[in-house]
Amino acid sequence: ATAESARAVGHVLYLTGKYQQAIVEYEKALAIFEQMGRDVDYARTISGALQSLIYDGQYERAFRLGEQARAIFHAHKDRLRLARLDSNIANIYYRQDRFQEAVDLYEGAYREFLQCGEPLDIAAVLRNLAVCYISLNDFPRAEETYRLARQHCMEHGFSLLVAEADYNVAYLHYLRGEYLRAIELYDQTRKLCAELGDRYHQALCDLDESEIYLELNLTEGGTELAQDAFTAFTELGMKYEAAKAATFSAIAISQQGRHKQALESFDRARALFVKEHNDLWPGLIDLYKALVYYEAGENDEAEDLAVKALQYFSNSVLPSKAALCELLLAAI
Repeated sequence: ATAESARAVGHVLYLTGKYQQAIVEYEKALAIFEQMGRDVDYARTISGALQSLIYDGQYERAFRLGEQARAIFHAHKDRLRLARLDSNIANIYYRQDRFQEAVDLYEGAYREFLQCGEPLDIAAVLRNLAVCYISLNDFPRAEETYRLARQHCMEHGFSLLVAEADYNVAYLHYLRGEYLRAIELYDQTRKLCAELGDRYHQALCDLDESEIYLELNLTEGGTELAQDAFTAFTELGMKYEAAKAATFSAIAISQQGRHKQALESFDRARALFVKEHNDLWPGLIDLYKALVYYEAGENDEAEDLAVKALQYFSNSVLPSKAALCELLLAAI
């Protein structure tokens, strides 16, 4: 009973954004279940703890514990919990920008959920699949998956997940260049998230809207939104999102022509991503820094970084970034 209570408290702390405190409670539950030989409960606790570990940047530990849970669920032939575990492990891959690996696990979990899952399982995996399709630039599949996800959430009264779907649809409009529609949806979603007490998605709205403002060269508004997002994610203890906000803030500084400050800000953001074991964003920041050096007339530094970034993006799922590196090198 003490272990089950600790696990439940861990879930509540996770849902209120207190990830490190949640991990402490999950660890209490794990220790008791392991001592009692309650292997299924031990594995269930791991599965529930993974998202808190992810948000705290403990990726290697999350992978290691996930494999322990997989062995237990496999031994008990528990298809539903194996599918839930796959979905949770896919969240780690997504957070490390390993999108195709995430999609493979999400799609397998979705097939299982259609046979043995609950409505909330299906809602969550559809939302996550759609986000991955966006990251892979597969907009038609993303739009169709969002349509399915939103319809499913409306049918089952999942108001918070409807808000999350609207947030992600806004990002889809942004990527298509439909900026005004995206901004309208972000504003609507931000208001709904405030009513629901969802600080995380409120801050994500600020983060993504800052990206739009910066792309439109509305530097002042983009700077303010990026700083608001950075403050919120730092308070929530979410290093990955805070690093993205720091990157957008650095872009805003570079747009103002403050090259030295921009490069220092990019270096700070890059260090955060390296700590997160993220391979994609350091490459992006190398490209952003190369652009700053180019604008500052320091072509040797720009070329070195552009070549380094091109080596990464040539074999990545983002060929458009490789093209940008080549354009920059051609200009140099």
